[in-house]
Amino acid sequence: MIISDELFESFLKCKTKCYLLNKGFENLPNEYCEWQNILIKDYKKKCLLKLIKNFKRNEYILGSIILKEFKNKSIRLAIEPSIQTSDIKSFPHAIECLLVSKQKEFIPIRFSLNEKILKDEKLLITFDSIAMSLVTRYTPPFGKIIHGEKFVTLKVQTKVYFDSVNEILKKIRCLIENSSPPDLILKKHCSECLFEKECFEMAKEKDDLTLLSRMSKKEQKKLHNKGLFTITQLSYTFRPRKPNKRAKKKLLNMTML
Repeated sequence: MIISDELFESFLKCKTKCYLLNKGFENLPNEYCEWQNILIKDYKKKCLLKLIKNFKRNEYILGSIILKEFKNKSIRLAIEPSIQTSDIKSFPHAIECLLVSKQKEFIPIRFSLNEKILKDEKLLITFDSIAMSLVTRYTPPFGKIIHGEKFVTLKVQTKVYFDSVNEILKKIRCLIENSSPPDLILKKHCSECLFEKECFEMAKEKDDLTLLSRMSKKEQKKLHNKGLFTITQLSYTFRPRKPNKRAKKKLLNMTML
């Protein structure tokens, strides 16, 4: 069972999305998702052009496998490389080779449109570092994320997130091995997900509490513990408020007239 960076990233956003992707469910076209992909591709091209300017033509290569191509001393940058082991595979946007104290250090690089880097993005670059360490038997000291309109470079100390990523990998393996899907939770990410319509239809069929967008996860768990799983079940618990004393007096006055 191989966990890809796509599966890893999808799990960070939504467990159901990760499960459906792994099972090979067909996804419906999503206009927002397609528009977002165009923006990401365009930004990626700009980042690569900016990155390549720092290297000579014979110092970078497209789509290299790090173990084979980085044996060549002149290669300092691999664009869109593939890293694969028996357990995980990753496709970072680039890998830079630095020579520090006569030793080569391989640094994973990713690009992000965001002005402020999220924790999920730091976990993803750490995933790349773990994949690289399994292939090269060398752990990158850090990862780079080039982001925002000004193409700012952020150095991520990936070792800080190693335990978190390994824990997430365990959870993904358990999810994939399980024959039943995880509990469905509709969230903000749904609007940009390829499985938006499928998940909404699934929730509608089940009459699931997750259809109530204002209800938090904690509130849902409390209701589940009480044996309430559908909106219909919840509706039977509704009790109208008792009128207060002032309201009662008004009602009496109205009846007296």
